[in-house]
Amino acid sequence: MKNKNYRLLRCLMSSANYDNKLLAQKLVVSESTISHRLNGDSPFTADEMRAIGKLLHISPEQYYTVFIDE
Repeated sequence: MKNKNYRLLRCLMSSANYDNKLLAQKLVVSESTISHRLNGDSPFTADEMRAIGKLLHISPEQYYTVFIDE
């Protein structure tokens, strides 16, 4: 069962010139892991959310909208 559609996160990634491969490299995870996360097959960990927030300049107030809220 898929939990989340990460459209906003994908837009933020695109705006910052991040693709799945670059994000995976920055997070030190596989590209497959990023793909599974973005497809909603498995959730992002808290550490991954914080790291992505720093990389993409997402404020803590925006985390809910980006990572949780549909």
